[in-house]
Amino acid sequence: MGHLRFFLIRQSFRRGEQALRERDDRTAEDHLRQSLAKEPYCVPVLDLLAELEYRRGHDEACRKLCAKALSVDAYDPAANYIDGLCALARNDVLTALERLGLAAYSPLFRAAAHAKMAKAYLRTGDAARALVQARKCREADANSIDGFALAVLALRARLQRLHLARRDLGDGDRLEVDEGRSLTVEGGKRAVRGEALPVNRPQREHVAPGRR
Repeated sequence: MGHLRFFLIRQSFRRGEQALRERDDRTAEDHLRQSLAKEPYCVPVLDLLAELEYRRGHDEACRKLCAKALSVDAYDPAANYIDGLCALARNDVLTALERLGLAAYSPLFRAAAHAKMAKAYLRTGDAARALVQARKCREADANSIDGFALAVLALRARLQRLHLARRDLGDGDRLEVDEGRSLTVEGGKRAVRGEALPVNRPQREHVAPGRR
């Protein structure tokens, strides 16, 4: 009976996974719910259902499924990644960075997680850390368009900030740049501190790669 039960759970899971890739959400949910009824704490099934609820915009249902999966495996990369996207959608940057940081340990999610962390730092106006994450994204995937675009945005924000600081310099002042994170004017007034980038409104991010 144990082998038969495992086979039925796996069969429903595979059918649900395929339907999700084909964007047949209703069929996918039916098969995944069947698997979950047989094994309520099956982490791969919970991950796919969380992805489905996230795509539908049902953040609360998604977060509950992620929490259930993480109660089994706190380092599950898919649950951490999707929960991080939910946190970004509600502009909870600290939670998003924590979840995405854990997801980045997985090679499958590494490039995407670093890209999302770069976006999170840009929201807070920290272009220096955003640039670090964009570079890590490019290290994980040299062909990542998101990594390249985010690096350009971060560099542009740092250049804008440097331009503002130079504009405020007085006679005899000297500008010091500490890895792009702080600008100080010596011999006179203090220059602009913090990144000169407006905070963006929360936007819904895409779900992990390889799940389309």
